[in-house]
Amino acid sequence: MSVKKDKVGFSVFQSLDIRVGGVIEEVRDFPKARKPAYRLKIYFGPDIGYRQSSAQITNYRPEELVGRKVIAVVNFPPKQVADFMSEVLVLGALTPDGVKLLSVDEGAQPGDVIG
Repeated sequence: MSVKKDKVGFSVFQSLDIRVGGVIEEVRDFPKARKPAYRLKIYFGPDIGYRQSSAQITNYRPEELVGRKVIAVVNFPPKQVADFMSEVLVLGALTPDGVKLLSVDEGAQPGDVIG
């Protein structure tokens, strides 16, 4: 699976606010989404608090996701997905077997900046 993208300046990367999501606290089915997805509730520390996301990560079972740390972009504008407002973009690698979430080493705290 090859995805070719145009080159961008470093300032574009710097404009993204990418953070450690402390843990996924809630995973709910999202039958109204056009593509299979879950509705997630994620904690990003005291400065950001809780945010919700629609994520196409149904190759994971909900019980594999609850309690898991993730990495997400937190400064995109909210996006309406069916009847749900997705506030953050959870990051993962697109593989032939589905999305593989980016991992977070021990010691990273909710809200830590990725840079």
